[in-house]
Amino acid sequence: MLAKLIKLDLRFAYKQFLAMAALLLLLGIAIPVMEVSVLKFGVPIIVSITFSVVPILCVWLIVQHFNRNLFGNEGYLMFSLPVSATQLLVSKVITTLIWFNLMLGTAAGLIVLLLREEVPVLMVLRKLFTWGAIRQTLNVLLTININVLPIIMAIFLGISLATVAVRNKKIGHFWGQAATAAGIALYIWSSILFAGWTYLDIALADQTLVSVTVAASQWINIAISVIFCTLFFSLTAYIMRQRLNLA
Repeated sequence: MLAKLIKLDLRFAYKQFLAMAALLLLLGIAIPVMEVSVLKFGVPIIVSITFSVVPILCVWLIVQHFNRNLFGNEGYLMFSLPVSATQLLVSKVITTLIWFNLMLGTAAGLIVLLLREEVPVLMVLRKLFTWGAIRQTLNVLLTININVLPIIMAIFLGISLATVAVRNKKIGHFWGQAATAAGIALYIWSSILFAGWTYLDIALADQTLVSVTVAASQWINIAISVIFCTLFFSLTAYIMRQRLNLA
């Protein structure tokens, strides 16, 4: 039943995500054709903007879908299905990861398309298709996912908590937003404190320095992420089972 639920969730939002992905790829195709040089803005700036704006748009769409699908007009339909609240939430988490990684891939595709006429993209791609590069890419994806998921789960918790006081929406929204902010802040603080996140300067081929953040211990980072995801998931599922109010 969970597989059917995941398919249902994917169908609910696929038009929005695929439209945004297609728009980004079309921009990547069109901008170099219009003879706009993207290098003058600087590769680090382009990469930073792309890999910040695209994920933020993706998370916004995910949050909108979660709110509408479970706590909006579609909520009565979803909670009438022969599935538990935990299964509903698991489906949302899995589809969140699917869409988020699709948009990360789209962001990477956008960068490749933007730089195709000014950077030896084929040569770069050949270097990427090595076991070491693939392993590093997967490690980066893992790091991104394990640090984004607790933030998304905190937002899910805040949305769920807001429904407890739905008859006084202002109070509900306040406590929901406060819980989200507190959860995200606590997770980030814990990650910085225990996983040893720090800045690292990486020199590119053109001697440009790019500042990135890395965790001194990825295993501790993963453990912290698992703890917070479990906490946020359990609280959200409890609210959905025991305290949900769609009135």
